[in-house]
Amino acid sequence: MKRVGLFEAKAKLSEICNKVAETGVAYVVTKRNKPLVKIVAVDAEPDPVRKFSHLSMGEARKAYEAEYGKVTEDFELPPREMDLERKNPLDE
Repeated sequence: MKRVGLFEAKAKLSEICNKVAETGVAYVVTKRNKPLVKIVAVDAEPDPVRKFSHLSMGEARKAYEAEYGKVTEDFELPPREMDLERKNPLDE
C-alpha cells in the first residue's frame, strides 16, 4: 500500500486511479501525515452478489453454496402487527 498526501492526490488523482486499477495496489491519502481515505480497485474486494450476477438464478445459487456453504431457511419471521380497525380517511 502506498501513501500520498492530499495535495498531491488532488493534483494526480487520474494518474493514481489508473495505477490502482492496473496494479491493484491501494493508495492511502493522508492529511498532515494522518490517514484520511483509501483508494482501492473496484475488483479488489469482490461483492459476493455481483460475483455471480452473470449466471442464471439456479446456477448462481449453486455457485454461491459451493463457495460459501448451504443457504438455510431456518429463521423465524418477526411477528406482524395488524391494524384491524382501519378507517377510511375520507369519512372524516
